[in-house]
Amino acid sequence: MPFGIGAAGIVGVAFETTAGTYVAPAKFMPLVSESLEFNQEVTKRRVIRGTPDPIGSVKGNGVVGGDISVEVLPDVLPWFLYASRCTVVKTGSGPYTYVATGNSSGSPTSGRTLSITIVRNGVVFGYTGCIVASSDYSVKDGVLQASHKIVGMDEATQSSPTPTWPTSVPFGMGTYTLKFDTVTDATVSDMTISIDDNGQAEFRLAGTTGADVVRFGERTTKISVTRDFIDRTEYNKYRALTAENFDLTVLNGTESVRYQIPVAVMDSYEIGMSNPGDMIRAKIDFMGDYDATTTASWKITVVANTENIT
Repeated sequence: MPFGIGAAGIVGVAFETTAGTYVAPAKFMPLVSESLEFNQEVTKRRVIRGTPDPIGSVKGNGVVGGDISVEVLPDVLPWFLYASRCTVVKTGSGPYTYVATGNSSGSPTSGRTLSITIVRNGVVFGYTGCIVASSDYSVKDGVLQASHKIVGMDEATQSSPTPTWPTSVPFGMGTYTLKFDTVTDATVSDMTISIDDNGQAEFRLAGTTGADVVRFGERTTKISVTRDFIDRTEYNKYRALTAENFDLTVLNGTESVRYQIPVAVMDSYEIGMSNPGDMIRAKIDFMGDYDATTTASWKITVVANTENIT
């Protein structure tokens, strides 16, 4: 086989009926990068037996982990949301609306784990029992992208799929509307939305080296922005721990993605001056608290023209 390059790679996902049992891809997605792999612990036998060297290797626990970075597309994002720690409600008959809100489940419910198929240089890898442990959403070169941290149960070689690619287009500059407390904000440039559910693999004495279940832990919802410093208004809110309603909408025609964090409290506020010609800007981190009204710390709404996930 000749050497291969990443441009020929393929990534596809499918929901599993039984967690950890492989299902061939039902959805393929354009990829920015991926680092998914199966990591196996190996115990070196070092016993007193007349030699200072290891005398053999014993298999330990194995786990799937890594990141998948993709453009945020309305017909791709819902697949990752369904495998996240949230409740998804779908309505409509085309366009379809998916409303995802964070919940408190300890592990994925039935049908909410993914089989992820990756083809590298014509070689197929099938990762099973995968969940989205955390997600970062940010704007890079004007394009909204997502990096999803994956934790899975096991891995096995599968047959090569034939991809069908999505039709949605990325969200670029001119599609963003950012609001704090319903007021449009034009002072923010760099922005990252992070939802970390601390997903971990759990192992039991159950006759397999792969994880027996993947679970969620404590959640941290965070927004990081760089903002033009105009006056003390936002700084005073930081001092007073005043919560704000964060609301970002990206819109392409009839397709859209909306991020809402109703109770965002500034956790840090960094401001200073360096070079004489630099604009004075503030680097701010918000932490999302639980909102009793919506019973969640975050909500993501996706409107997709044709993606009908069943």
